Amino acid sequence: MFEVRIVIHSYLTAHKASHSVPIKMFYSILLFSIVIATTEEHVFEGEGVTLSCNYTGSYNTDTLLWYQQYPRSKPEFLLLITEGRFKTHNKSTHPRLSVKLNDEKTHVDLEISSAEVTDSALYYFALSE
Repeated sequence: MFEVRIVIHSYLTAHKASHSVPIKMFYSILLFSIVIATTEEHVFEGEGVTLSCNYTGSYNTDTLLWYQQYPRSKPEFLLLITEGRFKTHNKSTHPRLSVKLNDEKTHVDLEISSAEVTDSALYYFALSE
């Protein structure tokens, strides 16, 4: 597994220091290869965050999945893309989260628009047949 750390900064006031909360990303794949674009990013609350993965494998028969896990909780399904780019999401998934697949079908992004401190969690990417 690989880990990407994202820190979201929240403005306390315009003149005071900000505090940050880390978001860790784990990408898990069996029998496939994954390359993560970055290992750490820093964003301010309200900014967008993109988690990117390149992978090898047969997307034509696989489903791409994203999960989110809060401390002391089990992972929760967020989003998936299936063959033909069908997308679905957990009913509780916030509309600020979206997933994109490139034309070569070897690169997938999880985009979080207007990041909030509550987005701090572990995020997992996986392939499933």
